[in-house]
Amino acid sequence: GNDAGKKKMRCRRGLLNLLDLAGSERKNDSMYHSSERQKESNEINSSLWALKECVRVANKSGKNKKSASIPYRSNNLTRLLRESFERESAKLCVIATVAPNATDTEHSMETLRFVSQLAG
Repeated sequence: GNDAGKKKMRCRRGLLNLLDLAGSERKNDSMYHSSERQKESNEINSSLWALKECVRVANKSGKNKKSASIPYRSNNLTRLLRESFERESAKLCVIATVAPNATDTEHSMETLRFVSQLAG
């Protein structure tokens, strides 16, 4: 067989993770919430902290992600994102939603602070 005429096909695999992190919950806001809602808020904050820590380590390691010790095992969310932290070609894009209302200024500022910490 003459293989010269055949095109070599290259298969690429993509991965897209979309997360709604619901924003961090402050203790002042949650003191009027049910115990179930307070537990959920604590879990959200724990996930946000773990995500921030993983992104911080990944950013420090630059292109050499394989040799970095990214602490993705510390949280269920970051465990799900393991491949994204280990892949050399992985990219992170963060979309933050903020509210224009004056009553939401403090929440919006917290969201922007968190996103800026992710950006490094």
